[in-house]
Amino acid sequence: MGRTRRLADRRSTRNLPVRHAIVTCVSDPRSYGRAAPPLRAADGPRSAGVRRKSSGATMSGQTGKAEDATFAGDVRDALREMGSDVAEMIASSVRVLSTRDPSVARAVLARESDVNWRDAMIREMCLLHMGGRAEPDALRYLVSALRMASKLERIADLAVRLNSYSLEMDPPSDACVASDILRVAAAAQEMVRRAVIDFVNPRGMVEQGRTAEEPRRFRLATARAAGALAKATADPHQLRQVLTLQGLAQCVEMLHDDAVALGELAAGAGPRRTG
Repeated sequence: MGRTRRLADRRSTRNLPVRHAIVTCVSDPRSYGRAAPPLRAADGPRSAGVRRKSSGATMSGQTGKAEDATFAGDVRDALREMGSDVAEMIASSVRVLSTRDPSVARAVLARESDVNWRDAMIREMCLLHMGGRAEPDALRYLVSALRMASKLERIADLAVRLNSYSLEMDPPSDACVASDILRVAAAAQEMVRRAVIDFVNPRGMVEQGRTAEEPRRFRLATARAAGALAKATADPHQLRQVLTLQGLAQCVEMLHDDAVALGELAAGAGPRRTG
């Protein structure tokens, strides 16, 4: 009977939490040879370890904030250069439409390589920093920086498309269409420039005006001009010019929309900034 009771006590003790099992063994005179050290002696080193760990966490927190600030500064510099290249690509692509200068078109392609390289560099920096113990604000900034770089890279791709359309197309004979192209592209270029400034310098943020009506007017005017040109001639070259004009109009409109989205992204990333 006594042996059965001891076995039952052992089985019931196995399933108890560690602290409760230790207390049961120590209070039971039959288990003195198997008892763990007293609770106070066992808890002492753990308490000291917690205090040392807390001190180390404070030091690592300070180091982490310094690393976050350095990371944010590096990303700001890369985005500033990337935004400058993208804005220049837009301006050069529109310039090709009027100058027909192949050297300007080649410069656009060269800048695209720089933009792609900086986009890859920013992604690598963000992914490496994400693997560390970044602060929550730094992680938020990191995600915003990745989105900014992705949006700038997309705008650069549209600028390359605009560059190709400009090389294929004769200078628009309609002065209104030509001025609309220049105006909408210039507005997109300025919005890209201001969005990057807002993101890298939150204290100097400038409210961007909503110009959503510009692309609509531009699209309607371009469609009317293209339709009139298509009805007026059956020349294959002129018909090709119509299609090119429509593609160019769509490209400029998308460029403008993405520039607006870039400005909204920069404004939304502003309130809690790291660095």
